[in-house]
Amino acid sequence: MQQTSLTKYANYLKEKANIELIEHEYGFVSYSILSDHVYIHDMFIDKDHRRKGIGSDLLKQIEIIAWAKKIKYVLSAVQINSNGLHEALLAQMLKGFKIIGADQKEIKLAKEIVWEVQEE
Repeated sequence: MQQTSLTKYANYLKEKANIELIEHEYGFVSYSILSDHVYIHDMFIDKDHRRKGIGSDLLKQIEIIAWAKKIKYVLSAVQINSNGLHEALLAQMLKGFKIIGADQKEIKLAKEIVWEVQEE
């Protein structure tokens, strides 16, 4: 089976920096699982497929991973000099992320994962 360039890159990230990648036909999200949080490194959706719920689906997968590991927070950062700064901030805040800090390079965000226990 031939690997796509993205799959090869995912293997490289995992081997080199312990970064995981969730692939979608039109994008991806990279993340690391740390002791007390999941950190989102990058999320990318092809320009022609944005605002169609793909980013939300990828984020939901990250939240499921955090929930399954009983990790309480998902963290991310938006680079101040990025072209899509406002769009990225708005998208994350609409998904429940809150700004927790900033410096000259980035704005840091966090979302608390709520573990709901269903009663029978």
